[in-house]
Amino acid sequence: GKWPFWLSPRQILLVPVSEKNFTYAKWLERQLIIQGFYAEADVSGNTLNKKVRNGQLAQWNYIGVVGDKEMESFAVNLRVRDAERPIGVFTIQDLVARFTK
Repeated sequence: GKWPFWLSPRQILLVPVSEKNFTYAKWLERQLIIQGFYAEADVSGNTLNKKVRNGQLAQWNYIGVVGDKEMESFAVNLRVRDAERPIGVFTIQDLVARFTK
């Protein structure tokens, strides 16, 4: 089912664009877990589109795509469940603020 964010066991799925972004995705996962959120990084061998699709099918509230640009600025390109397009790039601080309001 579709859980509200505060109750969801699947709050944010982090999807690295390529293998060189895996470390950042795992680091970001740890940062979000430390902040008290349910986060998971998909470091499987699937393509970017397949990872995003799997996240949508699994009903993750948010999917955060992380590539080189996001890695350089300690940010995440955020998609919200059921939205066609990403809602924007958020720094880690902005992301935590969004999740806690």
